[in-house]
Amino acid sequence: MRTGLLKYFLVISLAVIIVTAFLLFGGQDWSQADTITLGWFLISSLLIWLGNRFITKWMDRKFPWNEYGNWRFFAQIAMVLFYSLSIVNLAYYLFKVFLTDTPPAWEQFLVMNAYGTLIIIPVTSIYFGIYFLRSWNRSRIEAQVAQKETIQAQLQTLRNHLDPHFLFNNLNILSALIDTDREQSQKFLEKFAEVYRVILKTEKDELIPLSQELEFIESYIYLIDIRFRDLIDIKIDIIEDQLDQLIPPLTIQMLIENAFKHNIITEDDILKIEITSEENRVAVINTLNKAEENGNSNNTGLKNITLRYGYYTEDKIDVSETETHFKVTVPLIQIASYESSDI
Repeated sequence: MRTGLLKYFLVISLAVIIVTAFLLFGGQDWSQADTITLGWFLISSLLIWLGNRFITKWMDRKFPWNEYGNWRFFAQIAMVLFYSLSIVNLAYYLFKVFLTDTPPAWEQFLVMNAYGTLIIIPVTSIYFGIYFLRSWNRSRIEAQVAQKETIQAQLQTLRNHLDPHFLFNNLNILSALIDTDREQSQKFLEKFAEVYRVILKTEKDELIPLSQELEFIESYIYLIDIRFRDLIDIKIDIIEDQLDQLIPPLTIQMLIENAFKHNIITEDDILKIEITSEENRVAVINTLNKAEENGNSNNTGLKNITLRYGYYTEDKIDVSETETHFKVTVPLIQIASYESSDI
């Protein structure tokens, strides 16, 4: 509302300044007829501007561009042309009838309408071009912001998925350890706190260094070892050059969780997981002993990770499966490419 009032104020102020300048500096050659002519011109221009502004706002409400497209373009040009020429013709007629002794001439009407049409159509087209360019740029920025918010929401969903079950299971383990092994329970509590410290630290992070993800995984693995005893064997072999490259938070954690969630783990058939380096990628490989799935819960984590990666890179997540192993490789994101894609 304030912006609209400011525009009106600026237009009226500009008109007053122009009139005042002509009156003060016009000299002796400036006559009453010149003042009337200038006033007629300013009032006509103001009416044309206000009317076309009203037409644009009305059509935005009744016939939005995204629904009516080409029809709206030609319809608005026709309305703008009709309204603007009507104001010009009416102003000319009133000016001639009430302020001069010369009657309106039809030849002048024809000339005014011809020149008016030649001016109004290009000006209106240029206005539409500027309007579309601004709207496109605004939509592009809004889409990028919405996409980032979607990524954040997916990440938050992933955290929320981790929190209740993970918290409940580990609190039960901690409760049992306190009664049997106070020293181990203290260490377990430290690792447990470390896991949640990392989760809170990356609360608003879209990407984190691989080294930070692996620090989290080491604490996470300790909790898994206590929970499953010797039934899970996890090995990490990542080359040092990859540690500074980026990865969405909790990516490896979700792949590890999927491994023990969708496999049967027994003393005779332990779960083995390897986290290894490949060229510009990290692979998570686990032995395969599939558990029976209920419903369509399978691959939820993989879909979540795929969606998040799709925002940062065109490199795809690769999933492969043999009779004995399940393998997922995820791309590592270079710092330079991430910064160049940031808004």
